[in-house]
Amino acid sequence: MTFINNCDAASGPGAWLNAHPLLQGLPPSVLQKLVEQAELRHYRSGDIVFHEGATAHHWLLVVQGSVELVRFSSNGQERIFHSYPSGQSVAEVAMFMRVGRDSCKKPQKPT
Repeated sequence: MTFINNCDAASGPGAWLNAHPLLQGLPPSVLQKLVEQAELRHYRSGDIVFHEGATAHHWLLVVQGSVELVRFSSNGQERIFHSYPSGQSVAEVAMFMRVGRDSCKKPQKPT
């Protein structure tokens, strides 16, 4: 997991994680393990965080600002597909999906 755009380092990763609805109520030992593995990252407006189809190795918790999911239409126009504001997680589901995870791809059957 990655935290992005730190705005209040005093509250810290433990508080950010514990406040997230998916993680509320975790035993302190589990929360501590997540905190130990967390990495704080800062991004500027326009930075690319993920590429479509890339293997998901981590997920993001937006601490400040927002992350936009952008798709391109068939004519090449950029469209904002979804916006994740502060407090929301990004790409947590992708970590458990077969698509985009090289180690989980099923072998192709001969046709």
